Amino acid sequence: MIKHIVFVKVKDKAELPKLKELFLSMKEHIPMIKEIEVGINNRPSPVAFDICLELCVDSLEALDEYIAHPYHAKTVMDYLNSIRTDLAVVDYDI
Repeated sequence: MIKHIVFVKVKDKAELPKLKELFLSMKEHIPMIKEIEVGINNRPSPVAFDICLELCVDSLEALDEYIAHPYHAKTVMDYLNSIRTDLAVVDYDI
């Protein structure tokens, strides 16, 4: 199983609730996602990210399918790219 973690900084913190709901909605649209969790940072600092997405998929192939899935590639990424200032990703075996 692969854990996929994404950290995001946004231009406007008012976007965070909408982004959280959009991230969570991926579970309904993308069958490769086995587990998903999203958290908004409650301890801001200059070096902190604003929101974290964690999800699990079965394999690296499933991760590639998730990344290419139209709901992720278009719906989520179009919105995310319009509001983010920074992004970091970590993928690892669990």
